[in-house]
Formats: sequence, structure tokens, C-alpha cells
Amino acid sequence: MRRFGRKSVGENAVLPLRNAIENVEAIMHHVLLRAGVRLEVEIPADLTTYADQLQLEQVVSNLIQNAVDAISGIGAKSDRDEGLIRIVATRSDEEEGMIQLRIEDSGPGFRPEILERVLEPFFTTKSADHGTGLGLAICETIVRESGGRLEIGNHDGGGYVAIVLPHDAG
Repeated sequence: MRRFGRKSVGENAVLPLRNAIENVEAIMHHVLLRAGVRLEVEIPADLTTYADQLQLEQVVSNLIQNAVDAISGIGAKSDRDEGLIRIVATRSDEEEGMIQLRIEDSGPGFRPEILERVLEPFFTTKSADHGTGLGLAICETIVRESGGRLEIGNHDGGGYVAIVLPHDAG
């Protein structure tokens, strides 16, 4: 876990957020197709963030895989008709100089009793065949070391994980 969560000096750079997400879309396309999950992306073309592109792509890939699992009923009972993941990026209204990249899914959402524990290492609702409980903990470490944080919760149609990161090196 330490190896994946540790940052090397000089890897962060200002990067176009849409490009990073398009790379993730290409990598995750077969997973989404196999699961019958539709992906919608709403990211302004000029929106940038200050992060390590490869690590950001790894975090988003993990979050998409978790969303696919939730929609598919892995780790939680899901009875949704349509599988949908939305990725929406905006400049933060509450925090100057920050952006929010929100990954929403149409799964069952986070039950209240697990919401506070999901970032704990080795905590998982998945069987041993499907998860170790390290994915979100590693994602949280990567994002925190990039100057940001993860926010986790529910929306009207399922669950979400929001990545809050600096807009630029500022």
C-alpha cells in the first residue's frame, strides 16, 4: 500500500482533466461494456487540475470499477434496471482554487453503517473473490498526497465518490 500511495517529487503537473478521463474511458471500456453500464462524462474542455496524471487515472479507474461492482450487485444488493455512471467535473463553489471530480453511480448507494468505514484499509463489503478493502484506502492516500481529499456519499440515484483536487499549482 505504501508503494502505491507514496508520491515522488516532481510528478504533479497542471493537466487537462478531460484528457485524463478520456484515457480512463479507453482503458475501462471493455469492463463497462461487459457489465452493461453506460458512462456519461461532463467535463469542461478547459478545466485543469494539479496532479500526477497516471495516479489520477489509477484512482478514477478504481472508482469506476467500484461503481460497476455496486451496480452489478457485488458487495451490496442492487436491483437497478439501468447501469449508469456519471463523471462530472466542476470548479468548487465552496473552495477557491479547487476542482471537484464526482463519480456517481446508479447502484444501491452506501448504507449508513458503512459510510464512515469505507476508507479504512481492509474494510470491504465484497467477498474475498472480489476485493481486499485496499482500493479506496489507496485512492484516499493518493488524493490526499496530491493536496486533495475524497468525499463519499449518496445522491438520489445511488452513491458517489468525489475527488477534490487543486485547480493548479497556485
